[in-house]
Amino acid sequence: MYRSKLKMFGKLYMKDLHEVTAEILVVIIGIVLVTTGFMLKSDVPAPVFIFPLLLLLGLAGFLPLIASFKLLSREWSQNTVYLIMSLPVSGVMILGAKMMVLLTQYIIGTGLIALSGYLLYTTNLYQYITPNQPGLSVLFNNPELVRNLLAFYLCGLIFLMFLCSTSFFSQVTGKLSSRFSGLITAITFIITLVLSGKILTAFKISSITDNSRAMQMMGSADNFVNSLNFSSLSYLLLAIVIFILAVMIYDRKLEL
Repeated sequence: MYRSKLKMFGKLYMKDLHEVTAEILVVIIGIVLVTTGFMLKSDVPAPVFIFPLLLLLGLAGFLPLIASFKLLSREWSQNTVYLIMSLPVSGVMILGAKMMVLLTQYIIGTGLIALSGYLLYTTNLYQYITPNQPGLSVLFNNPELVRNLLAFYLCGLIFLMFLCSTSFFSQVTGKLSSRFSGLITAITFIITLVLSGKILTAFKISSITDNSRAMQMMGSADNFVNSLNFSSLSYLLLAIVIFILAVMIYDRKLEL
């Protein structure tokens, strides 16, 4: 039973991954062009290539959110949802597969950008930032930097999960109405973001280090704990709650 469900999840995942291939290729092509540019043009100062890499980083983080709307809306517009309705699969598997695809898209894009940035740094950029620490030595000599970078990356991943969960929730809510689906989707998306912000403001703790229980859970890595603040954990909790609500509405719609 579990093997069949896993197999079904894999099929859903591959189907949705195929839908975002174009977006992934856009980021990959951009990374290849920028990387080839600074590898070949040795006369161009290395800092010049930082700006296009930052633009690509923003693109890699923004495209999954756009894709979250495309994946679900295309399923309804092409009536593939009715094929899925006939399969023994729940909303958590359908939306879960889409979430995994979006996270995969984010990880591929940002991972390749990190690799490109590392090549830029080790080739020439280190001379402008840490001239006495070429290559990997800057990471070996600064473990706090590694922890902070990992914490920052995790924060971005969690925030993407929150946005995509909000996207799913707003779309399935919009589909409850056949006449004003787009308008309801947009309003629900905005209202959910606003309410989430108010909830975080009402219950916000400035830093996870202020919470002794959280400190025990996270361990003694002080710099990592300081970077991964309480708001990131709050966004993760909100993402889970919103995702569950989206699944409940989706399953309810399948029954109608």
